[in-house]
Amino acid sequence: MAQLPSWASEPCLMGIDEAGRGPVLGPMVYACAYCPISYQKTLATLEYADSKTLKESKREELFECIKVDNSMGWAVDVIDPRVLSSLMLAKEKTNLNLISHNSAMGLITKALNSGIFVTEVFVDTVGDAEKYEAELTKRFPGVTFKVSKKADSLFPIVSAASIVAKVTRDKALKDWIIEETGSEVSREFGSGYPGDPVTKEWMQKHRNNIFGFPTLVRFSWETCKSIIAKDGIEVHWLFLDDNRWNTLLHLEHENRRATQQCYDKFVSVATSIAKEVGALATKPPSRPRSGCRLEPRTRRLINARRKAWNKVRNKAANTRAGRQAVREYKAIALRAKAVVRDSNKRSFERFVGKGNELLRESQMKKFFTHLKKIVGKGQGTIANQPSNANRELVTEPERQLQVWEGYYSKVLADTDGTNKNPLAWYDKHVRIWPGMPEICDLLNWYEVREACRRLKRHKATGGDGLPPEFFKLLVKDKGLRSDPRKPRSEMGKAYLYMIDGIYDTGDIPAGASDAVIVSIPKKGDLTNTDNYRGITLISIAIKILTTVVIRRITNILEKRNFFSPGQARFHTNEECIGQVACLKEIVKLRHKDGKPTYVAYIDFKKAYDTVQHEALFLKLVAAGLQGRALRFFQALYRSTSVKVRHMEQLSDPIPVQRGVRQGCPGSPCLFNIYINDILDADGET
Repeated sequence: MAQLPSWASEPCLMGIDEAGRGPVLGPMVYACAYCPISYQKTLATLEYADSKTLKESKREELFECIKVDNSMGWAVDVIDPRVLSSLMLAKEKTNLNLISHNSAMGLITKALNSGIFVTEVFVDTVGDAEKYEAELTKRFPGVTFKVSKKADSLFPIVSAASIVAKVTRDKALKDWIIEETGSEVSREFGSGYPGDPVTKEWMQKHRNNIFGFPTLVRFSWETCKSIIAKDGIEVHWLFLDDNRWNTLLHLEHENRRATQQCYDKFVSVATSIAKEVGALATKPPSRPRSGCRLEPRTRRLINARRKAWNKVRNKAANTRAGRQAVREYKAIALRAKAVVRDSNKRSFERFVGKGNELLRESQMKKFFTHLKKIVGKGQGTIANQPSNANRELVTEPERQLQVWEGYYSKVLADTDGTNKNPLAWYDKHVRIWPGMPEICDLLNWYEVREACRRLKRHKATGGDGLPPEFFKLLVKDKGLRSDPRKPRSEMGKAYLYMIDGIYDTGDIPAGASDAVIVSIPKKGDLTNTDNYRGITLISIAIKILTTVVIRRITNILEKRNFFSPGQARFHTNEECIGQVACLKEIVKLRHKDGKPTYVAYIDFKKAYDTVQHEALFLKLVAAGLQGRALRFFQALYRSTSVKVRHMEQLSDPIPVQRGVRQGCPGSPCLFNIYINDILDADGET
């Protein structure tokens, strides 16, 4: 973005266009040009036109005019072909339209953030113009958008952007630094389009049967894929057995510094390897709803209708064959319409019948999964504009972050000085249970692999940036044949070695303990910060370790009948609807016997957020926790801090002086232990 002009505070218009979207070689360039609206009439008298209709010398001449014009500004976004290839070939692919949209929005954001008062934007469309315009309008309220095809030939400001983009791409291609040094690479690229004979010849000449092409080539293009598929040699990358994992196995866990070093090394190796195979993508794939499906016979009829329509298009309308094709199409279309209607009806009835069957069998989890097939996944909601202590709405992002930071500082604060004071709780009466020495055993691969298998995909990452998809790769390691409790792969050995060291020493490395809070709305007035739930995003590596330890604890406590029968708690097959049915039956039977029933419904406000840490540790010891397990949970909650995230901004660290983390797999069980004696007649709570 050029230096801020004197007219930046005036209402401005902007044009956006791209160059190099279709070629198989080189970068794609997005450019914007902007000027005051008062300059619009002068702009119309200049020679700006669609860059594709201008000769190279004329484009360069006009670009020089744009550069020296004090009433115009411009900016570019040069997208490297390697970036295009990695995004479009990653495990979770990003299509070219989305890349284009993000680039255009990035240019608009950059202009607005730099102080340009943009009020009107003209964009040469990519994809559906109406949807694109609606998306831009939603993203940038207060800015008027006009998205249309051939905008570079309709609006002079877009023509100027087109010239900037084209000249920038041509220069980038001309000055491209060829990194491949194994053989000399020719610069006779041609136009770069797949149909250009010169480009075809260049690609054939510079093809390598193992490594493909120079990085100038977009590997995601079909032309490139077909050449590689035909002549390339297939290579299998041994991700789980990469020899870089071995470097972790020589590190000792004799102190906190060594544990930190082991964790840092694991994250470094994991990040570098995962980037190579596209295992860091977290974006969920978009899938069509599949609840009600058409029958095969109906789909065949739809295909027949499509073929009949193509036949109509290929025949002249005023000929005998053309008229016959129209009659055939109308007959098939009429029949297809009736069949599709009946098929949809039968399909919906089958769908409803399946749902009723699941309800009768009380398979609630399967029922809601079945229901989502037709209703789709709900759109996530982000934190709204909060109000401050004076109930005044805060609109500036920086001040909004301050509001959230102040709110969580208050929620997580030690209000009475007892949360971090063990002496305040030692005289409390709690029932002592036998110890659980078996939970202190070193971890085995079977339970770690099971925890990895249970991870949900497409969830937010912790501070290390490693997503669940990365760790789910470990599910492929089924352990040694002689002993499934030991991992077979090098990655499995490295990961087990790392978390075993953390569990053994009770030292949680910085980075693994770093947590971020995001605010998720619950209900009520969304300008009130109390109506939000703070979800903590923690490292997936620590999540897996926590899952293993908490499953050990839960299994033992369940066998001991530790949990009060009156506590429904977070437990498998203990859904709310079952509790309601049970309560209804009790009230019904008592009413039949003429006995009164008193029901109290208590909703704990900020229940997780107000758990006293030292009281929790006391109850964990009383429940039988000891050794490694106790040290691990104490390390999780002692001397920890979180950062608040709001609109991609992070606050300063906030000390966590009370509460269990919402979003941590161990929190439900810890909370159940914490409140388990609440209904004890002889116990203090």
